[in-house]
Amino acid sequence: MNVLEKQRLYQKSSHTPIYLRTTMGRFASYSAFGLIAVGTVSTAYGLMSLIISGKRN
Repeated sequence: MNVLEKQRLYQKSSHTPIYLRTTMGRFASYSAFGLIAVGTVSTAYGLMSLIISGKRN
């Protein structure tokens, strides 16, 4: 991909954010979103298991 093709890609009129227009950008963004989601769910699961086990004692 030469400079003119990249320039057309980034200056193209579309509703897609710039960071999602390239394949690598999409991969990096979705990977980061996935890690954040997994971290949030595992934290919530850990908190709930601590709360539930505390009520039994």
